[in-house]
Amino acid sequence: MTPARPHVAALDGVRGVAVAAVVAYHLRPEWVPGGFLGVDLFFVLSGYLITSLLLDEHARSGHIDLLGFAGRRLRRLLPAVLVVVVVATAYVAATGEYGEIERARRHALATLGYAANWVFIADGDSYFADVAGPSYFRHMWSLAIEEQFYLLWPGLVWLALRFGGRRGVGAVAALVAAASVGWMLVLHDGGDPSRVYFGTDTRIFEPLIGALVAVRLPLHAPKPSLLSRAAIAGGLGWLVAVFVVDDQWTGFYEGGAAVLAGLAVLTVVGATRPGIVTNVLAWPPLVALGAISYAVYLWHWPLLLMLRREGLDGFTLDAAVVAATLVVSVLSLRLVESPVRTSPWLRGWRPVGAGSVAIVAVAVVVMVSTQTTVPADAVTADEAIASVTERAVVAPPARPETATSTPPGSVRQMTVVLVGDSAAWTLGGGVLDLDTNHGPYVSPFDPDRIALVNLARKGYRLVPGSTVDLDQERERPPDDLVSEAWWRDTVRTVRPDLVVALFGMSDLQSRVIDGVPVEFGTPEFDEATRAAAVELLGDLADVAPVVILTTPPLIGDDMPVPVMAEFFDRHSAERARLFNALLAEIADRDPRFTLVDFASRLCPGTAGEGLVDGCIVDAHGAPVRHDGVHFTAAGAERAAGILTPLLLDQRGSG
Repeated sequence: MTPARPHVAALDGVRGVAVAAVVAYHLRPEWVPGGFLGVDLFFVLSGYLITSLLLDEHARSGHIDLLGFAGRRLRRLLPAVLVVVVVATAYVAATGEYGEIERARRHALATLGYAANWVFIADGDSYFADVAGPSYFRHMWSLAIEEQFYLLWPGLVWLALRFGGRRGVGAVAALVAAASVGWMLVLHDGGDPSRVYFGTDTRIFEPLIGALVAVRLPLHAPKPSLLSRAAIAGGLGWLVAVFVVDDQWTGFYEGGAAVLAGLAVLTVVGATRPGIVTNVLAWPPLVALGAISYAVYLWHWPLLLMLRREGLDGFTLDAAVVAATLVVSVLSLRLVESPVRTSPWLRGWRPVGAGSVAIVAVAVVVMVSTQTTVPADAVTADEAIASVTERAVVAPPARPETATSTPPGSVRQMTVVLVGDSAAWTLGGGVLDLDTNHGPYVSPFDPDRIALVNLARKGYRLVPGSTVDLDQERERPPDDLVSEAWWRDTVRTVRPDLVVALFGMSDLQSRVIDGVPVEFGTPEFDEATRAAAVELLGDLADVAPVVILTTPPLIGDDMPVPVMAEFFDRHSAERARLFNALLAEIADRDPRFTLVDFASRLCPGTAGEGLVDGCIVDAHGAPVRHDGVHFTAAGAERAAGILTPLLLDQRGSG
């Protein structure tokens, strides 16, 4: 009979290395660009250990207690998750905006169902481009994959052992892992890889590589000298990758992830046998960190977002996150995780029953605590159109030539239609995580002075065609397509005093137009921009005067998208300057267009208090643009204060 598996301290060291890499990546990705590979190391370690446990149990007793396995996993993993979900949801409910609370509810419930990764995929969320701001539950995608693995793999192991023995288990692991690697290759199309990154089907090969090695190299088998050298090479190779590889590396999805998983599993196996790798990984601080690694992983991300929201940044934020995470994680282990895991009452079927009840109870708490109503002053685009149209029918808005009928000293309300991209949508009080841009928005403008109809659409580009940069091609989703005719007809219905247009983020990038690459800044690109402006804005100018806002440079330091951050760090300010010069030329050529220099007012300088990259970043203690691109509610109010007098001036000069 195989003896019970002893505790291996170096495996806690592996966990410590993995979680340290992830935390460092979230705090300082420029220092540890491949820190996200810590998750891959967790996956491989889980596959190796779980398979070892299952095989050991079968060797000892001749069977696998699937219910007992599920109960042990629930006792180990569920309690800390429940606490994190309650705390994070309560914080968002207390401090978040309408759309953020709605999204937090959805992601919290997905976390409780261990389906967060598939919900992120279904929502179109991007691990690399979260325009609505990072979710407090974004890191739960990996926990969902692990739980799905725990749900399916023990049954497959039991079947494989019954019909094929250990070789059968190895064959199943190898076949499914190979299929997963191949599926990743098939699905990866060179665009945003989030579907491939989040998918259980495209990541399951990592724990299965660990499982395959567990079959071939049992936990207590002797260590050949060749394996010792391979473990050293694997550990060093994985460590180098953490500092060299970054999340823009498309090779990760083209076989690189499988290679890195191989390096990781060599490290794991090396940690189970005496030698250099074990000695390094058994370093007490690493072992101590590994002992609380699960809680560290769960807590560090929401704590990072909370402390950032409270105004911390830079190294102060880093230190606060690390300190708070360590304290909370130790408390979690001692007060929540260990008592539940060692409870004599929670044996047999009871963990499954108690866990199910706890999940339902916390789900109810989440639903109740996040109940929101659309703000009283929020409107949909359709409602705004109907309201403004009704006023126009009863009392048509006065045009500049009849403005003398307004009593002296009073300010007549002006109707403004806002068009543009996702930055414009948030500038007008819209929330980006809604299914459609016809969802509710809260106008940041004084309603007694400006009646706003927000018709901006996320993903819209002034210049048509897919964007291309850094070897990335990004197609605009079909749901985001807006025809010029739709905008023109809607504006005619509203009959505004003014049309305000803001474009920029996508229009600062190169294009593939009619199948031909067109580089930003070339005469061909400039001509395409002029033609697009005349076609779209010219149609709108036939209805009302058009104000074109200059595009503020994007704040690269705060960009959540690594590939976009690198792009904008290198190009944003200069490209915004060139694009705005082109807009000025377009406005100068057509008297129906007026250029308003919004950019120089939002970004007045290169340095100074309250400025990042020369741009205003703070509004009443809240960020103006949470990701360097899109406006928060407070930021939209700040921008509205800048724009209101400028827009009112246009009425007088029309």
